[in-house]
Formats: sequence, C-alpha cells, structure tokens
Amino acid sequence: MPSSNQPLEDQDPKLIRPTHTEHNAIVPVIPLNRKAIKDALMEHTPLADEDIEIIQEPEILDGEGLNSLSEDIREFTLLLGDKVYGATDKGVEYKGWNEDRVGINPEDNVVIVADGMGGMSQGDEAAQCVVEAFLDWGTNPTDAATCASGLMTTEGIDQGGACYISAHITKIDGQKYINLSQAGDVKAIIIRDEQLIFESKDQSYVQHLVNKGAISENEALSHPQRNMVMNAITKTKHEPRVYQPIPVNNDDIVIIMTDGISDNIQSDELLTLIKGKSTKDIIPTLSEETDDRMKNCEKIKDLTDKNGGRFKLGKYYDGFKSEPKKDNRGIAIIEIS
Repeated sequence: MPSSNQPLEDQDPKLIRPTHTEHNAIVPVIPLNRKAIKDALMEHTPLADEDIEIIQEPEILDGEGLNSLSEDIREFTLLLGDKVYGATDKGVEYKGWNEDRVGINPEDNVVIVADGMGGMSQGDEAAQCVVEAFLDWGTNPTDAATCASGLMTTEGIDQGGACYISAHITKIDGQKYINLSQAGDVKAIIIRDEQLIFESKDQSYVQHLVNKGAISENEALSHPQRNMVMNAITKTKHEPRVYQPIPVNNDDIVIIMTDGISDNIQSDELLTLIKGKSTKDIIPTLSEETDDRMKNCEKIKDLTDKNGGRFKLGKYYDGFKSEPKKDNRGIAIIEIS
C-alpha cells in the first residue's frame, strides 16, 4: 500500500497523438506542454453553472439510460463545506444497463462509488445495496460493508457482488482528513498543486501479479485477466481495505472512480488531461476521452498492431498506455475547501 503521507515519485507523462488514422501511419510523439494540451481539448466546452444540479440531500446516482457522464452531473456541498461532483453512466456501446453507482451523503461527509458484478439484475442490485449501506454507515466502513452484505442476502442476490471505494471526510483540530476504504478494482487519487500525492492500488489479480513481481506494471496494462478481482462485497464476503487517514489541504482534489475510467486513463495521463481545468470540468473531460476510447476500441487495437504493437510504440495508437476497454463508468470529484 502506498504511503498516505508522502507524494508519489514525480511523473513525466508523454502523450502520443496520431495525426491521421491510415493503417500505415507512423505514430508521432508530440511534446507535452500546456499548448498541446489546450489544442488537444479544443472541442471541449466548459459547463455553465446552470448545467449542474446542486443537491444537499443524500442521493444515489444510477445513470439509467445515460450514454455520457456529461449528460447528468450532480453537485453537492458536504457539511464540512467541500464540493462534490458526481456522475455515472452505462458507457459507450457496452451493456444496455448500468451496474455502477455513485452515492453522496452530505450530512455525513461520505462519498462512494460502486461497480457491480454478476449480470443485469445481480450486478446493479449489488452495487445499489453497497451504496445504500454506505450512505447509512459510511463513517464506519467495516459496519457499512457488513450491512451491505446483509442487504444482498435480504434481496436474494446470490451471484452478484460489488467493488467499491468510499471517502469519508473528517476534521480534527482544524486539519481535514480523507478516510478511504476499498474492495476490488476501483481507484482513488489525490491531487495537490497539479501533482499526484496519493494513488490507491487495485485489489485485482493483475495487481497481485505485479506485487509478486510476476509481471511488470507495463505488462499489466494489457493483461488479458485484468478484469479479475481479488476482493468484493458479496452476501458472504465483507472485508474492506481501510486506509490510514490522509491529511488534505484546501484546493486538494480527491477523485474516486470505477475501472471504466481508471483502466482507460492512467493517473499520470489524467493529470495531463485536467491540467489547468476547473474542478467542475474534470468529469466532462474524462467522459470525452473515455467516450473516444470506447467508440474506437477495436480500431485502436488494430492500428496499434499494424504499426508494430504496443510494446514497440510504447503506448496504444491513440496515445494512451493501457488497452482500451468498454465499461460502465462511475466517478466522484471532491474539492477540499
């Protein structure tokens, strides 16, 4: 587990962007700078304040019928004053339903993102149970996980389960802390002054192989079994990983997300994409980028193979390091204030 108090090693991301999509094209390397970032995202239109609905009551977002995270972004203000932006959707050209959930309880300063497993009814119902439990018990993740397991039993969810990551904000002697808990292949990152200071690790089979030294982190980005999880909340299992409290400062950004986002965009790439943007524009930016990866999933892999493969190019043809993946998406952004 990474240290909760020490910044991660400095990142030096290099984004590769194709100039065209012919099969015989050579992928150019574009220097990474603010102008390149701005040019790459010129088509993005920042949201106006009136486009975001502000809610104060506890809420579970299910993304029903949505194909884009930008279609329904909700804004919340927590009791401690921190802003939260949340959204979820079924993804692009994936399943016809959404198994991800986002929950926010402003009064308890609790935010959770859950990713259901087990098929149409079992997966989304399991994720719903997890989020419902955390909105009631989120200040104690062990009790919340136990409650979620009990709800699944009550609802007759036999095959389903859910990965999740939750954030509970506390304040002690004037210092705020993020209290994270997790099960499965979901992710939390904390950004300070446009630098990554914390990144959680997946509880997945592929991460287990990386931890053992069996494969490299680079190999993990396209491993055929990267969808296998080592932990989840089910009706028979409720053992979350609970992190030590992490001190946070004003203007820190906490992002919790499901693998529909984190598998498509690595943390250093995410930092590049959101550089210079307002907090409320992070979700539309990540939605746009993962939209493109999902829509062009097979084409990206085909062009990568035709131009020498990922290991020769260093990245996939569209410039990202990991294999593109179609999936549901769930995300919450917390702006510490």
